[in-house]
Amino acid sequence: MSFILDALKKSEMERQGATASKGVSAVHSPQPETRRLRLLIAASALVLGATGFGAFYWLQGAGQAPQPPIAAEQPPPPQDTVNETAKPETKRDPEPQPVETEAAATTEAPKAEPQPQPPTAMAKAGTGGEPEETKAVSAPPPPAGPKPSEPASIPQPAPQTASSPRPVQGNADDHNKRGRAFENEGLYDRAIEEYTQAILLDPELAEAYLGRAWAHEANGNHDLAVRNYTRAIEIDPLYAEAYMGRGWAYEQSGDNLMAIKEYGRAIESMPNYTDAYFSRGILNFHQSELTAAARDFSSAFENGASGLRRYALLWLYLARTRSGEDGREELERRARFTNLTPWPGVIVKMYLEKASTGQVLAATKSSSPQKQLNKESVAFFFLGQYHLVRDEKDKAVEYFKKTLKTGVTSYRQYGAAREELRKMGRL
Repeated sequence: MSFILDALKKSEMERQGATASKGVSAVHSPQPETRRLRLLIAASALVLGATGFGAFYWLQGAGQAPQPPIAAEQPPPPQDTVNETAKPETKRDPEPQPVETEAAATTEAPKAEPQPQPPTAMAKAGTGGEPEETKAVSAPPPPAGPKPSEPASIPQPAPQTASSPRPVQGNADDHNKRGRAFENEGLYDRAIEEYTQAILLDPELAEAYLGRAWAHEANGNHDLAVRNYTRAIEIDPLYAEAYMGRGWAYEQSGDNLMAIKEYGRAIESMPNYTDAYFSRGILNFHQSELTAAARDFSSAFENGASGLRRYALLWLYLARTRSGEDGREELERRARFTNLTPWPGVIVKMYLEKASTGQVLAATKSSSPQKQLNKESVAFFFLGQYHLVRDEKDKAVEYFKKTLKTGVTSYRQYGAAREELRKMGRL
């Protein structure tokens, strides 16, 4: 501020000096008022500039810098844009939970020990000229599975996504086909689920009850099997396969008399049902009803396929011989019209004294261990019978026990060998 005061004093002194010398040098300053005005303006400008400069420094010292002009108001950003990478939370549907239904009938009693199980189709030996196998030596077959032309892969059910009680979707026939496919693969629990879905969609689909019954029987659940066979028969009173299956379930549970009745009902519904004749013949044989057994085996031989005919011929010979008749002549006569090259034709030849025991055992050899066991179970049983009709009981017992050691429970020879040992008191 001192330089401002000095400027003002200097200006005043110049004014006074100018007044004192006005008279002497009037010629050199013709406009004194104009010069004074200019000095005042310059002084005022200096004062204003100094004042503004001082105010600026004062504000800087106080720490308050001037603020920029306020822009137009913008709306606040939405809350969900704070983290642009965060995804909105989504709710997951709960995992679908299985719902038990009475129609499902899948909550069974604990599984029993392995039972003789029906094969799903006629078993045949592999390539290389091995003799053919046949369902004749095993349990009656369940309903036919998918045709060979159908895809080998098992169709998978669509995944359940609803949280409501398990919805039943699709077509009953499709579920029934899936059930057969799973059954043929030995996946009996999965088969039961598919058959159940078919039944829920079509409660009058007798074939689904039949399939579910076979699956239960394969799991050793005889009571559930009987219930399902019975329901199939209620829907279709002439359902021969259902009577056949119910007979097998009774047979496996040890009720041979009821099984014989059921096989008879199957024959009434289908007079040329060779599997039913064959099954009833074996039970009549066990019950020592040998004449009735021979009639059944004769019917099975006359109407059966070539594989069944060879087995029926062996059993027919045993029924005739064990009843005191001479079965040799009938065996020779019927054998002339039978192809004895495939298995078990060599056993028929042995009964006709045209093959040896060694040849029979040699014919059981196979590249498949399981197929060899299957053939051995058949060979050992009929070798036991061969010695039994010749009253060579010790030798017969030896072969019957060998039959049991094979563990081939799905073949009828296994149960027949046990029955023979029981009757002989050698079990």
